[in-house]
Amino acid sequence: MELSPNPNNLESRWSKESLRAENISKKIAEITPPTEIRGDRALGLHVFYGDDANADIARHIEWTVFEEHFDNDIVIMRDEYELYDESSVFLTVVDYESAMPVGVIRIIKPSEKGLKSMNDLVDPEGPWFKEGDSLENRFAEIGDDPEHTVDIGTMAVMPNYRSSHAADGASAALYSSCVRWSLENGYNRWVTIVDKKIFEMMQSWGEPFQQFSDTDWASYLDSPLSLPVHTELYSGLQKIKAFDKKMQLEHNADINIHGLYTKGKGLESVFVLPDFSSVVE
Repeated sequence: MELSPNPNNLESRWSKESLRAENISKKIAEITPPTEIRGDRALGLHVFYGDDANADIARHIEWTVFEEHFDNDIVIMRDEYELYDESSVFLTVVDYESAMPVGVIRIIKPSEKGLKSMNDLVDPEGPWFKEGDSLENRFAEIGDDPEHTVDIGTMAVMPNYRSSHAADGASAALYSSCVRWSLENGYNRWVTIVDKKIFEMMQSWGEPFQQFSDTDWASYLDSPLSLPVHTELYSGLQKIKAFDKKMQLEHNADINIHGLYTKGKGLESVFVLPDFSSVVE
């Protein structure tokens, strides 16, 4: 079920006018599904593409959260991300009842513009550049499969919807949908440059990510500590599955992060979700 229209109409990107809160609330009201689809669920996750006017909902979240945490104003966000807007897919959570934006993950697909994290990794002006670095060498390091590699460009949740990554919270819905969208569309490898706090949280669930060779924590887009990392999705999910079993056996914990990520377990009663047919056992 595709919950979002694709009107192919972006008159302006990254303008304060187009990203005003009043405009965003109006867009959310327009995409709210009818009662027979929504039921009593207050939240929904929509898939917006870069040429969709409703992607402004996602950009509004990115701008708001990145300005709050890292002082990245709208000019910085435009300069950093506009190049990749047309190759981006925005997994976006909205609150139907309040017509408020909730959270977003930006996935950057392969294109002639490349992947932002990979481009920044080998940028001679960037913090991680080593003599002799090239895109070819870095892709070879992670499996030499650029056609099936995507960049997790941003992840952001608005302040009122943060819940310490609860199993039925916005972050969980975003992570799960990112995994399921990737599998549905044949992308088995992720790259990203991640802030230390998010990295440590993700690694606590079985260490699915690996850092690129000869890299260390560095300042990036005003995040004081960021790191370029990658994962092969199937093996990363197997690490999470092993972590689940360990927690169940050693601590008698009722935990199923693998099921949450690959099947959306526990989310359907809270969120209106797109249909993802791919399932990993």
